[in-house]
Amino acid sequence: MLTAAIIQARIGSSRLPRKTLLPLPTGRLVVQEVIHRCRQIKGIDIVVAAIPESDFDLEQAVRSYMRDNHGFPPVQLHLGPEHDVLKRYADAAKLLKADIIMRITADCPLLDSRVCGDVLWQFLVDKVDYCSNVHPRTFPVGYDCEVFTSEALLAADAMATAPYDREHVTSFIVTHPDCRQANIVSVDPLRRHIRWTLDDVDDYAIIYKEFQRRIAEGRA
Repeated sequence: MLTAAIIQARIGSSRLPRKTLLPLPTGRLVVQEVIHRCRQIKGIDIVVAAIPESDFDLEQAVRSYMRDNHGFPPVQLHLGPEHDVLKRYADAAKLLKADIIMRITADCPLLDSRVCGDVLWQFLVDKVDYCSNVHPRTFPVGYDCEVFTSEALLAADAMATAPYDREHVTSFIVTHPDCRQANIVSVDPLRRHIRWTLDDVDDYAIIYKEFQRRIAEGRA
């Protein structure tokens, strides 16, 4: 059984162009930091950066990280359509012959690998089609993690036609009446108001300072 963390990333962003290539105090770019954290998730066998075919600079950033890191789990790159993210995921899953998919977005460089591991564990224990930590949200924005079966993903790719569903990957899965779902809850639900996702310049300043604080405390 193969479990893959697939990270969706792109350069295009109206509010903060090229945000996935911004540098962080860790010495890594945003997309590289997310990949780095995904490799630390317990139970993940492979990490895949799924990016648009036209994002050459982003492709180079991922390949640069792949050249400099030879640990486990391995990292792969998958190129696909920019706006049909559902197809990008489905094609990557089929090429990998993955059984379980974890969806991560590249605008969350403070992603918590332990929380992601907990979502995967709950998914396996409950034997569901889909599990997350966002329905309802009790974790900080930027800790988002979703796990689902490849069967659910491929079915969504085959049946979903609405542009929203093609762009947001899991919206068709979670609204399907036959989808068995689970969700994990934070022990400190008040933290759900914290925002650690990268959409604009203000977000970048907050995230950068949070990294600096954690590095100073020795827990980056």
